[in-house]
Amino acid sequence: KKGNLWGTAAVDNGNNGPFTSSLYQVGKLTPGGPTPFETKLGQSYKLDHIKAEAMAIQGNGKFFIGSDNEAAGGRIESLLL
Repeated sequence: KKGNLWGTAAVDNGNNGPFTSSLYQVGKLTPGGPTPFETKLGQSYKLDHIKAEAMAIQGNGKFFIGSDNEAAGGRIESLLL
């Protein structure tokens, strides 16, 4: 949804993993509103075997996750959540 603020967190067990990340909703932005930022913990998703280091969201709800899986290399994942 428009204005939702999302974050990622990763577990890094060394250059060969295993890696696990979480994608989670942390709040909502309302520019010009009485409360520009509202903490609103919401949905979360676990991403196994991915060390998420970047994220972008397309208007239709598609998430793009940039990962750096160390020895396994980097990649971009797309998720429709």
